[in-house]
Amino acid sequence: MENGKLPDGLFEAVLVSALLGAAVYSALFAALGTSNRHPMIVGLGYAFAIELFLSNLPGSSQALSVQYYLRSTLLSANPELWGRLQEVQLKTYDTTAEALTTLAIVLVVSLAAGSWVISRRQYILSA
Repeated sequence: MENGKLPDGLFEAVLVSALLGAAVYSALFAALGTSNRHPMIVGLGYAFAIELFLSNLPGSSQALSVQYYLRSTLLSANPELWGRLQEVQLKTYDTTAEALTTLAIVLVVSLAAGSWVISRRQYILSA
């Protein structure tokens, strides 16, 4: 980053990736929360254990994490910049269209599953 300025288009790519990540993770955690008594523990366990473990494994198992697709949206937008960073260790990644399609599918399936569980479950309010 020359002169402390971000390259053109990087800020927008990071912003889009962060908003997509927030939407997908919120939907996923909401769906997990509808079927558990302690959704915060399950969500944190998923985010910090499963997601972190899968996204750092070598090979194709990275594609099982949401983080892989969020990284793919950034890498396909600016491959020359992100290739120099040590935090990103991906040798291959999906195109932006494939990553966005997969993230949209995860978002819709999570929302549908959470909605279905809520519609079938009987909640009792306690005071």
